[in-house]
Amino acid sequence: MGPTPAAIVRRAIPTVKARRGWAEARVLRPIRFPVKVEFRLEGWVVRVKQGQIADILSGSVKVKGTLKFSDFVLFERALAPISIPGVLAVTPAQAA
Repeated sequence: MGPTPAAIVRRAIPTVKARRGWAEARVLRPIRFPVKVEFRLEGWVVRVKQGQIADILSGSVKVKGTLKFSDFVLFERALAPISIPGVLAVTPAQAA
């Protein structure tokens, strides 16, 4: 069995390595790059029947990602709206 996703993320931390001549590279200091991903739902309809959610009609989603170093934005990208087709039927919860 391979490593867990959390273990993979911990190993993927960006670092700065220094080399002196042919010597082995060593880590000087880890660098942290916070990544912010935003999902904005638009046009979603929630149908309510008899006081309970009956179903949800999907709409579209806008996605935006930002990569920063300290307060400096290194990369920012927004995707075109993605249309999500379909209806999600919600079954009422049963009392225990």
